[in-house]
Amino acid sequence: MASYFLDSSALVKRYAAETGSAWVESLTDPRAGNRIYVAAIAHVEVVAAIARKNIGFVAGLAGFRVQFKSGDSFEQRWPQ
Repeated sequence: MASYFLDSSALVKRYAAETGSAWVESLTDPRAGNRIYVAAIAHVEVVAAIARKNIGFVAGLAGFRVQFKSGDSFEQRWPQ
């Protein structure tokens, strides 16, 4: 098991197809057993970056939630 600190740009790679996405996905795969550390502000930064990229978001009565290629949401994977 290893420990990693991921900044917001690395977290975006987890949810968007970019150079380095496969590596980040392998690090964050629960089966790898790695400990992942992120800054408290990462939640806001990642949601903002994904909205800017227009990867996909679903409008709703309570605002919007980000929908990722994996079918889950950022909020499910990275609860506050």
